[in-house]
Amino acid sequence: MMRGWKMLCERNGVHLKDVEAFPFFDPVDAPDPDAATEALATVSRHMATIASLPELSQAKRYNELRSDLDQAVFRYFGLTPEEKVLVDETVAILMPSIRPRSFKSLDTPAQRAADADDFSTYAHALGEALTSWRTRTGGKGRFSVNVVASDPNRAGPAGIVRITYAEKPTTTPVVDTKVNDDLVLQTLGQLRTSGLRAIPSGDSLTLVPDAHLWIDGSLYLVRPLTQRSWTVRQALRDAEHIVRTVQSRAAPRTQKVPA
Repeated sequence: MMRGWKMLCERNGVHLKDVEAFPFFDPVDAPDPDAATEALATVSRHMATIASLPELSQAKRYNELRSDLDQAVFRYFGLTPEEKVLVDETVAILMPSIRPRSFKSLDTPAQRAADADDFSTYAHALGEALTSWRTRTGGKGRFSVNVVASDPNRAGPAGIVRITYAEKPTTTPVVDTKVNDDLVLQTLGQLRTSGLRAIPSGDSLTLVPDAHLWIDGSLYLVRPLTQRSWTVRQALRDAEHIVRTVQSRAAPRTQKVPA
């Protein structure tokens, strides 16, 4: 969180007068005042330690204490584990990709190739988010989330998410991820016959849109293998989009016919 402050302004640095305008609150107004007071004391102690060192040693010591400082900020604001993940992900992937300063820097973290860990993180987050929606809406059943991706090092890599739902049993989601070029090509071929359309862009390139296809009771999502497409934040967005779509389709059938 602290690492991302400088990304909130147009300058390369942040001054105290900039920080004063941030929407902070006093510890007494925090979700847990005691935890916030302790967290503030921790940050003050660490910053005093850093300030007492020679200037050339401060950066090294700050990097050593960075994790403790971030955790103290999380405690101050009373963030949940899920919110902490989103903040870390935003700082590591999304914020460095917001304002590229040169052509070279267009190669941002968000545009880099995702890997097996990213697929697994996304799939588990999507399954848990869908299950959370099910619980909040009083539903039942279980979701299965399967991700199959081509090798990110190959040309034109793509990933396919398959989401299925079973009315019984009502339990935790089932998640499976794998990297398999042949299976991706086979699945893409089947999806093309069901409506997936690729877009030729010239120079021997083909673009695959961010597609959502319902086939035989399963939902398929087709994504490029860039990190921005396989984040926890994207999984939460996908879950909400799926729920809203299902609700909108079910609404006409649940409306009463006027007498």
